[in-house]
Amino acid sequence: MKMLTPLLLLLAAIACWPIATPAQMPMDRELAVQALKHTDYGLRFLRDRQADDGSWSNSTYVTALALHAFLESYQEYNEADGAFITRPLTYLLGQAHEDGSIGGSPAQRVRDTAITLIALKATGNARYNSLLSKGRAFLADAQLDEAHGIAPTDPRYGGIADPGSGQPQLEIQYLALQALRETGLDPQSPIWDKAITYLRRASDRDTRDNATAASTLAPRAGIVGLLLAGAGVDDPSVARAFHEITARPLLDTGGPLSTLERFLFDDSLAAALIALGKSEIEQPGGNPVNWRDALARDLLARYHEDGSWGRGTGDSNLATAGALTVLNRILHSLR
Repeated sequence: MKMLTPLLLLLAAIACWPIATPAQMPMDRELAVQALKHTDYGLRFLRDRQADDGSWSNSTYVTALALHAFLESYQEYNEADGAFITRPLTYLLGQAHEDGSIGGSPAQRVRDTAITLIALKATGNARYNSLLSKGRAFLADAQLDEAHGIAPTDPRYGGIADPGSGQPQLEIQYLALQALRETGLDPQSPIWDKAITYLRRASDRDTRDNATAASTLAPRAGIVGLLLAGAGVDDPSVARAFHEITARPLLDTGGPLSTLERFLFDDSLAAALIALGKSEIEQPGGNPVNWRDALARDLLARYHEDGSWGRGTGDSNLATAGALTVLNRILHSLR
């Protein structure tokens, strides 16, 4: 049995939350307990679905996301816990390239490299420092700027794009910036200012001009990216994006989303509101809502009895790893 950890102590803290003042509680206690329980169910599902080579879905991205879900769970799994942790690490190391990128498809190297660096960093193992450094350099070099023939007036300037594509994706930027931040990119690096330039333009443009389902990711991802890059909470673009979140029902996706888009929608929403220090946000009509409760309740409603999320809607390994990542993020924010 694993030793008692800080997140296991969360159960004791939940029991002490006051009953008489629910508005001051960070999260409904029963929902928090259910979130803890369902992380175990989901991790058991993923453990049973792991391939012999340690991967999930034969995918760098899904493998790194699932591994990260184990490492960041309240159980705080690590390499000493066995092959279900070490095998995916071996698989991911086998996806590394000389240029520092990680992944199979060149068209998704930024996304795959970012999530893999985040997972490797979560191990706390110095053995991976060299790979983390090379991956950080790859992401930094992938930023579109003068070195890539991109002028500062170009709307793509400061975005991070897969080699050869020249097209950054706003919803992927916060993952890339999280990886750069967690792997120790110099806070004074000009990369951050260039990223802010891109994110301000992109999030403002998407918030103003788009009405598609996928564009609902824009304000959430924009807030996280801007704050990671060093913009303040009073930055006009952050304020504009937060207004966009409060202008529509909290979990309104604007239409169907793919499995990956739904994960990015939920994860960037949680990350944005945690970074802004919000517990409740107003909804259309002025009604406040505890976003942790609303998001956790929605995630639990999408759970299946076999321990999975997303069954019948795409890759259940991706959906499950994504749901666990969001639940882990919510639970960590309660400490």
